[in-house]
Amino acid sequence: MKTPNPERWTQLSPLLDELLDLPEPARTARLGEIAASQPDLQADLAALLQDNLQAQSHGFLNSSLTALGGQTPDASQATLAGQRLGSYVLESPLGQGGTGSVWRARREDGRFTGAVAIKLLHLSLLGRAGAERFQREGNILARLTHPNIAHLLDAGVTPGGQPYLVIELVEGERIDRHCDLKRLDIDARLTLFDHVLAAVAHAHTHLVIHRDIKPGNIMVTADGTVKLLDFGIAKLLEDEATGAEATELTREGGRVLTPEYAAPEQLRGEAITTATDVYALGVLLYQLLCGRMPLRTQATGFEPPAPSSQTDDAAAKRRLRGDLDTIVLRALKPQATERYQSAAALAADLERFTQGHAVLARPDSWHYRLRKFLLRHKAQSAVVLAVALALLGGAYAQVAVLLALAVGAAVALWQASTARAQARTAQQAQVRAEEVKQFIASIFTQAKPREGMGGVVTAVDLLRSAAERIEVELPRNPNMAAELGVLVASSASRLGVPTLVQLTCSAALPRCTRAFGNTHDLTLQARFLTMEAANLLGDYRQAGAIGPDLVADLRQKLPSHAEMLVSALREHSFELAKNEQQAPSLAALHEAVEVAEKHLGLLHEETLTSIGLLSNTFSHFMLHDQGQPVALLAMERARTAYGAMRPHTQLVSPERWYAAALINCGRPADAEPIARQCVADQLSLDGEPTMRVVNANRVLASALAGMGRWADAVQLGEHIKAEQARLLPDGHVDAAYAARALATCLWATRRVDLIAPLLAEEEQTLARLSADTHTRVMARHRLRAYLAVWAGDLPAFEPLAHAVLADTTPALANERARVTCAKSFILWRLGRFAEALPLAHQGLDMALSKAPNLMPVDVAQAQTALGLVLLELGQTDAAMAHLHLADAALQRGQVVPSVWYADIRLGQARVHLLQGDAKTAQGLLNQVDAWWADAAPGSVWHTEAKNWQTRASQVPL
Repeated sequence: MKTPNPERWTQLSPLLDELLDLPEPARTARLGEIAASQPDLQADLAALLQDNLQAQSHGFLNSSLTALGGQTPDASQATLAGQRLGSYVLESPLGQGGTGSVWRARREDGRFTGAVAIKLLHLSLLGRAGAERFQREGNILARLTHPNIAHLLDAGVTPGGQPYLVIELVEGERIDRHCDLKRLDIDARLTLFDHVLAAVAHAHTHLVIHRDIKPGNIMVTADGTVKLLDFGIAKLLEDEATGAEATELTREGGRVLTPEYAAPEQLRGEAITTATDVYALGVLLYQLLCGRMPLRTQATGFEPPAPSSQTDDAAAKRRLRGDLDTIVLRALKPQATERYQSAAALAADLERFTQGHAVLARPDSWHYRLRKFLLRHKAQSAVVLAVALALLGGAYAQVAVLLALAVGAAVALWQASTARAQARTAQQAQVRAEEVKQFIASIFTQAKPREGMGGVVTAVDLLRSAAERIEVELPRNPNMAAELGVLVASSASRLGVPTLVQLTCSAALPRCTRAFGNTHDLTLQARFLTMEAANLLGDYRQAGAIGPDLVADLRQKLPSHAEMLVSALREHSFELAKNEQQAPSLAALHEAVEVAEKHLGLLHEETLTSIGLLSNTFSHFMLHDQGQPVALLAMERARTAYGAMRPHTQLVSPERWYAAALINCGRPADAEPIARQCVADQLSLDGEPTMRVVNANRVLASALAGMGRWADAVQLGEHIKAEQARLLPDGHVDAAYAARALATCLWATRRVDLIAPLLAEEEQTLARLSADTHTRVMARHRLRAYLAVWAGDLPAFEPLAHAVLADTTPALANERARVTCAKSFILWRLGRFAEALPLAHQGLDMALSKAPNLMPVDVAQAQTALGLVLLELGQTDAAMAHLHLADAALQRGQVVPSVWYADIRLGQARVHLLQGDAKTAQGLLNQVDAWWADAAPGSVWHTEAKNWQTRASQVPL
């Protein structure tokens, strides 16, 4: 049919959307109803439905099937069912609307299973405007994590360029149909509507306007959960700053809206605000309460009649008349400035209504407030009524009067006492609020910059000043001191200053416990902050003393305290991991992920952090093959949720964990750009070097060391040590970890003089803190055994190697493999080739089969050791084969040409000399000489390279 004009289309569009959502029998029946009530629209609707049927029969929605990877079906089988979109397989259509078609799908990649909904952009909107609007829908959904909003799970683009969103599958009924089918009364409908308001209010707090709130976009599941759908035409408030771009997009793509639910300013194409959503909510509430749409005409200025006048149910009419009428009509005011300005404001007034208080939508008159008071205090009002009746006479009038006066006097005294108490409480609250306001204001006005900061006052300066002044100025107001102390500690935690958190909580926590009890929200927060700071400062005993009880108390407060429970479980897991308690540590993190996904949502920041830390803990326990896919899942979800908001805290951490997982799996070059981005983003977020910046730099240093860029890694490692010394107290546990990390950066250089003191620093720091573990002790034995190898000190090597090899702990399989290789290497250096050969074979076997999580560098060293032993035994072909395998292992591990290849190249050069190829040998030895001259000039390794260079130069070319 011919395209309707805009005015006609505003009438047809909502009815067409409704008809397309219905199955065929219901669609025909509904079309019949429309024909009876609006005969002038029936013909056009029937024609549009026929056009839609013809378009589908000709494969309109399937014109990109080839791009999706399938074959274009026959016209009689026009369907996308069975087609794959990334990890998802389409199963059946769920519906279609103005911007896209929605399909039921399942995930088939083995990572997790379950049904989802996939929204595909209509091919008719594949122009720039449609694609931009669809992309904006994905960005918006990713920002919204609320139990009453359908969660975005994934997003992608088909090879043919068709974008799609993967959304939580919501199965249920439209909210209006659900209310009718369940025959819900007014109060039950208000309860459901309150969940809708909570979802929209959440969107508003994230600067998102829905712009198409209607029953078709609100589903109620079988268990009664409300889900708000389809942010396809939502408008971000910050887009107003780029009005020209938004206007161009609107001109090209057209205004997408449902006229029956659109606010007057929306229909006129004027500015959109949160009050626009309030209007649509008003239409929805009107419809739910009286079963009809509000009638709007230009003559009445779009003001509809009261809902109570539109129902024939006497009980409903009584319930609606008065406050509910007034609330709904205020939400439907033609002028946006006269409505509630947000969903939260509308929800607050409805709550006042349900609790019997005066609503803000009514004029504030004395008789209105008197009536609300009498309704709230029916018993006391009955006494007054009894007095009035008694005064009117009767045989028992005097008795009634005396009784009424007695009761009334008691009530009056009680009310007067209550009023005075309330007045005192209100006055105290007002005074306290004023004191808090003045205290916080004075933090800024009295702040002084630190010396050397160029006159700049940082956020940390302000918090330190606040913490000091709480103790000086508020000793006689412990409750206020407790609240402000927790506030300062919480802010310091977000800024990554654990010493300040610990200092503030040491005073705030006892105050909270005395004033509010052990399970008050403020006390729980103080307990959590204390445990978090203890972990960050390496005081795992204190963290361990807090964790179990705190977790148990928070479990009793689910679901309201789900977020704090998830955070507490993570901190508890961290403390357990530091004490090498693998099973309980992983169990705590699995519980954290489960609670977060259930109560907070798949893309909530606490969910993402928990998944990321699970991957980190897998790696801590050398379970790299399990940690890497978990880290990838966390990063993919984080980029879906926060990718458009870089830099973002909840994006940096998952990317940092994924970079670390890549390094642990032998992919340092892949990790480097991610790690660099993390450092830049964290520095941008914090505004100054913090421990979070240090942690990001640690991963970058590890990547550089893993790639063999030892000089860059050492420089960064030294910077990390210096920053930690500045930021953390003396003797902090992180000093031990920084010393080990710097030793690792130096490892390829074999500089015993530099590495040995770092291992001693690690050991002394951990011993002083009683934080050493058996695993760390054994690892340090292995490292010192290597130092003995490089020094050629077999007597020093033997007891260290024996301690590691005799330990049968499963977690030490890697260490045993490394020590076995080291032992074959030292025997080779001592010329005991026959003894070295079986050990070299054994070490390689352990590296390849019994210690699957060994790094490629370790496998390369095992291959090199065997190759060098075989070379000394005259088996040149076998030696060269193992040296080539060692070379391949380093390349597979993304190690750049560096000193890590020195032993391999030396062995290959010697083979070439034996084969008479002096030219190739000289080229290889020149590389080795340059590497050692850079890494350890004058060392035994450098001297050895020069000696072989001399021998090669004496061989005729």
